[in-house]
Amino acid sequence: MKRQPASINGAVLVLAALMVGGCVQKAATTPPYFGSTETIDQLVPEINSNVEPLPTLWAKGDFTADVVDHDHHTKVSGTAYLMHARPQQMLFIGKADVLGEVFRMGCGPDKYWVTVRGDTDTCWWGTYAYLDRVDERSIPVRPDLVEAVLGLDAIDPVLNRPPCPVMRFNNDQRAYMIVWSEQLPDRWVAQKEIWYDLDTKLPRLVNLFDVNGRVVLSAYLSDHKPVDMGTTSTQPSDAPKVATNYQLFFPDSGSWLRLHLTDLRLSSKGHPNAQNFAFDPDTAGVKHIINLDGSAH
Repeated sequence: MKRQPASINGAVLVLAALMVGGCVQKAATTPPYFGSTETIDQLVPEINSNVEPLPTLWAKGDFTADVVDHDHHTKVSGTAYLMHARPQQMLFIGKADVLGEVFRMGCGPDKYWVTVRGDTDTCWWGTYAYLDRVDERSIPVRPDLVEAVLGLDAIDPVLNRPPCPVMRFNNDQRAYMIVWSEQLPDRWVAQKEIWYDLDTKLPRLVNLFDVNGRVVLSAYLSDHKPVDMGTTSTQPSDAPKVATNYQLFFPDSGSWLRLHLTDLRLSSKGHPNAQNFAFDPDTAGVKHIINLDGSAH
């Protein structure tokens, strides 16, 4: 999965910029913590209590992205709409004031897709049946990975069921660090790593790995805010919280996405619904349609 040196240098600069506003800065402003900590079986129910009341999420905000397809950059920005539903379904739509919809990505029960308009005018899509055979470099942004870093999925309380979570504590970052591992035929590999804040138990950093331990997506999460649950009985202080600032970076393609959410709701006008997460490539409405399953055979 090596890229050309120029792409690597650009990727490093973007990652460094993301780190300035992320967890690295916390060490410089907050003293290390050496007090008592919780065990993983104490921590997991606390984490899950924040996301379990959210079977769905509808959010609005703004975004900026650089979508890179084999060194061709498409920079887009505008209004962002995010929808999520269990299990692991997501739709992200980016609209520009004048151009209308410029970016769309999603993952449903059996398919995932990314559509970039403008001069790129391309839709990449595939099915989960062949996902493990798809080259990371053949798609600029993996929607299923984006869904995985939103911080909206609960942790399996059965801690010895693969992928198995292993926890360690980072004193300098004041964070619980959980790494999920899965067994391959010849070895165990790390699948993902999430840093949870010592005080809030909310996710701050998510790293997703390939089978060789390379980061395929790094995401910084911050400024968590309560979700409008649509009921008068739920006070904002009791409502589950979701990050409103996301900084995502895909090292293999060099693509990045910054997302700022200002409106968080359980649902809005009947959305999300099952139709939001359905996909038909014949309705993509772009010039180029790339079926990633074809290259995975």
